[in-house]
Amino acid sequence: MALTNRVPPLLLPEVKGSNSLLSTLLLICQVILSFLLTKYLSATWTKEH
Repeated sequence: MALTNRVPPLLLPEVKGSNSLLSTLLLICQVILSFLLTKYLSATWTKEH
């Protein structure tokens, strides 16, 4: 549950009415994307500083 707090609220679509499988896949994709973005930004920051 802690991982979902890292995902920006804007990326979370209104999927309460949709099926749970689709919303779960979207959530997993968003978590992976945010993780990769954080990893990329930290690597870039380390390289520049």
